[in-house]
Amino acid sequence: MSVGGGGNLRWPVSTVDDRRGMRGRILVIAAAAAIGAGLMMLATRSRPDFEVWLRQDIRGRSPLVVAAMIALTSGPLVLFSGYLWKRREQPRFARPVAVALAGSAIVLAFLLWRLIWLLTDARRSISR
Repeated sequence: MSVGGGGNLRWPVSTVDDRRGMRGRILVIAAAAAIGAGLMMLATRSRPDFEVWLRQDIRGRSPLVVAAMIALTSGPLVLFSGYLWKRREQPRFARPVAVALAGSAIVLAFLLWRLIWLLTDARRSISR
């Protein structure tokens, strides 16, 4: 059905598949919110133990912690940008957004690694 007497704009027709897809999206968002809340509670409870573990060998364990931070922050960005890049029915802006996400993931990883390098280098110079 066209809008305005012969235009190319078409109204979306709701089907059963559209409603199922919407339920799936809502379920994914709700699950992600619940998992995020659970992880935040876990982080709050285990923070003192983590700090003790990190301070036992801060020079050796700091790069490990930063590598985990890089993987947890940049990894999803890279995966989502790959999804956007390979999507078959994509809007015009999907590929530039994918490139921007991948670029920001790379910049974030570099900045986090540079930060830990500077902090461990400064700590070494102070302890000398």
